[in-house]
Formats: sequence, structure tokens, C-alpha cells
Amino acid sequence: MNSLDTNSTRKLTGFCSYSLIFLSLLCAGCVGLTSADAGKNGNSSSSTTPTISITAPAPGATVSGTVPITASVSSNTASVQFKVNGINAGTALTSAPFDYSLDTTNLSDGAYSLTAVATSSTGKSVSSTSSSIKVNNRPPTISITAPVSGSTVSGTITVATTVSANTASVQLLVDGKSSGAAVTSAPFSILYRGVRPPVARLWSPSATPRLRPRLRQSPSVRRCLARRFRGR
Repeated sequence: MNSLDTNSTRKLTGFCSYSLIFLSLLCAGCVGLTSADAGKNGNSSSSTTPTISITAPAPGATVSGTVPITASVSSNTASVQFKVNGINAGTALTSAPFDYSLDTTNLSDGAYSLTAVATSSTGKSVSSTSSSIKVNNRPPTISITAPVSGSTVSGTITVATTVSANTASVQLLVDGKSSGAAVTSAPFSILYRGVRPPVARLWSPSATPRLRPRLRQSPSVRRCLARRFRGR
């Protein structure tokens, strides 16, 4: 009886050992399948497509000279390439904040389309919606319309001008020197207060000797002047 019990115990122990080994192998296989499935689903942020949009200049803006171009990108963006009419503008930017300075003097005046391409570290890329700008590097034009050239003026006068659409400020010059601050908004009219009316200066023989004009007068002229002022 004791020998049977011993044999039974040995058989049971062996069965349990085989069962544990089988379960261990089964669980290891499940873990491997789970890891593989997670990689196929692409749940990591580095595998998602980045996003990008141009924030400046504003769509339809008229620009000149060197213009800053800025973009808003997602956190998984590794590089940004700006394009003008589909052609690369400079090299790709590889660090935030991904701002680019566009020299419009290298472009002819006219309308252009701006786009930006964002690329992630895994190579996925996306292009932004295009934004239109107008380049105008021609110098502004201006002419004074009032007062009329050659007119006689006094007191405070209004200087009116006609300017081109790309004018940002107007500075009035009087005899080549700036008069007042520059005007920075249309209609670019300027009040000039530097014109003084003529002043009449009178002199009489009763004025102090220091203020009397030094004039050479004949005795007859002096007597005439003395009688004239004595009779008043």
C-alpha cells in the first residue's frame, strides 16, 4: 500500500512538472504575439504623420525686403522645408522653432504661393495648406498736392500728399531738415506750424538811443522829423 502511494505520488509530480513547462511555453508565445501586434498597430507617436500650418505672413499680405516665415508644427516634427511656388526656399530646418527668413529681393514683383513640408523622425511627411503673398519691392512714390508750389502762406498750414499704395510713412522736410515726427497712417497729411506772419517793427525818435537805428541824416531831415513828431 505504501509502495503504491509512493508510485502514485511520483506520477503526479511528473505530470505537474510537464504541465508547468507547457504553460510557461504557452505564455511566452502569447507575450511574443502581443509585442508583434503592438508594433503592427503603430501606437508610438514617432510613427504618426506630423502636422504643420504657416502662421506668418498672413494670407494675401504684401511683403518686401526680408520677410520672416513662421509655422506651427506638431511635437513629432523633425524637420521643415519651406517652398515658394513649389521650389525649395533654402535648406530644410532641423530644429525648433522652424522659422525662416525669406529674401524677397531675389524675387520679381508679383504673387507667390508659400508651402511648408514637415517630416517626422520616421520619414513620414505632410505639406501645409498653401498661403499666397504679393511681393512689391518697388520704392514708394509721393508728391505734395497742397500748398501749391510758389504760393505764399503763413501761420499753420496743412501739407497734403499723394502717395503710392506701398507707402508706410511720410516725413516732412523743410529746407532739407526733418520737421516734426513721421506720419505713419493715411492720408499722410501734415500740419506745419513753422510759418510765421510778418511782424512790423516801428521806430520813433523817443526810442532809447540803444534801439535807434544808426542813420546818417542831414540837418534839414532831422528838423523835418522833429517837427512831425512834435506836432503829434
